[in-house]
Amino acid sequence: MNAPLPLRGGKKLPAQLGVLGVGTRVKKALARNASLEIGPTGGVAVDRSMATADPAICACGDGVEKVSLWGGQPSTLKLASIAQFEARVAGANGFDRRRENEGTVGAWSTMVDGWVLGTAGLTESIAHTRGYNVISGTCETPDRHPAGMPGSAKMKTKLVFEAHTRELPGGQVRGVVAAGGRHIGVCPPGRIFDPPR
Repeated sequence: MNAPLPLRGGKKLPAQLGVLGVGTRVKKALARNASLEIGPTGGVAVDRSMATADPAICACGDGVEKVSLWGGQPSTLKLASIAQFEARVAGANGFDRRRENEGTVGAWSTMVDGWVLGTAGLTESIAHTRGYNVISGTCETPDRHPAGMPGSAKMKTKLVFEAHTRELPGGQVRGVVAAGGRHIGVCPPGRIFDPPR
């Protein structure tokens, strides 16, 4: 954007980039007044560079349409991790289209009654409902190395693989909060390659 930004009262502010924060609910009237398209789940439609129907306007966060990385279907996920990634893409593309969002991958973690739980991507049951032919594997290991260290506990990991492509659409972890507030991380989904033979 290389034009003056009109302000209330008629004053114009010279600007190359404008940033507007509107909260977690889509301001459809604001989007429509700017001639922006609303997508199938009710969010502002954006392309992979986070540009709207007006190429001078980028949008990101809970108020925009999302597409799942796994299958390309509309996604209604509203997570801070997704909004943050979209903001990075939109910010990088504010002056020149250089970065793209290939699709939404949800990642979250929480603590319930002393257990730390985390998921990234699709769970096995969600993958099945979306028509994927998946296989999964679980393992239980100590959460510290060496395992005999004080405060060591068991951590369970489950990985979900697409049976034919060997892609990793998701995984989950479960463990306990270790001394010092240690957190459990979740591996991001991606492509698994055959090991050399």
